Amino acid sequence: MKKLIIFLGAITIYMCSDSSFACAQAQNFSGNTNVCSSSGGTYGYQLDISCQYPATWTLSGGGTIQSSGVGSPYNYSYVSVAWNASGTWTLTATQSVACSPSAQYQLNITVSILPGTPTISSNSSHSEICTGESWVLTSNLSGYPTNYGYDWYASGGVLINGLNSSSSTPIHTSSNSVTITPASANGTCNIFSRLNNGNSCPSNYASFSFQVGPPVANISTLIYPSGQRGINPVTLSLLSTYNFQCDPITGATSFNWVLPSGFSFL
Repeated sequence: MKKLIIFLGAITIYMCSDSSFACAQAQNFSGNTNVCSSSGGTYGYQLDISCQYPATWTLSGGGTIQSSGVGSPYNYSYVSVAWNASGTWTLTATQSVACSPSAQYQLNITVSILPGTPTISSNSSHSEICTGESWVLTSNLSGYPTNYGYDWYASGGVLINGLNSSSSTPIHTSSNSVTITPASANGTCNIFSRLNNGNSCPSNYASFSFQVGPPVANISTLIYPSGQRGINPVTLSLLSTYNFQCDPITGATSFNWVLPSGFSFL
């Protein structure tokens, strides 16, 4: 069936077929509606169409339109968007077809900007934590969105807020600080923390290492009179004074010395 449309004024006559009206009915509007992006990340969106009329694109905010066009063989219209701000934004496609009203299609898109990697600090100046002690660790990252919480886990040796944790079962907190206490194991421990908003857009994990339990000397650690390291045995003279020293021990901040019978401290 043909339709005759006449616009008064300068007389223009269009002959339109039913097929031109069908072109305005897009079949599908697709693309990622839950975006986790670094600043400047670009995502593509597509409006399926049935003829060569392209869509025009507008964005309510949160990013910029980089490019758009019509795919071959004129069965979809596409757009590329660079997201640069967190929030929920609306992408609108408007398709105008000769002899028919314009049609609009919309997608609401939630954008989360991937945060940077935090750093972890401790309220203790020591590098080892012993039984009966507790530390407060703080995950620091300036400028992150306020809707983020924190995931924490330990590689072993300590409890976080009184709980066990692992990489597969991290502890989620709204606060950026947690309390750690020693568990049963001694040795080196790593605490990991990241920002996570529960929207599949977490930061990378930061790590913090320390010793659980007292520092441990290894088999190569030596105690010796000054200037005689590696001499075994050493010869000491009666009524003489000697300065003894010990090889460095990781995590040790002080030493207790025990003398054999017949020796005394000066």
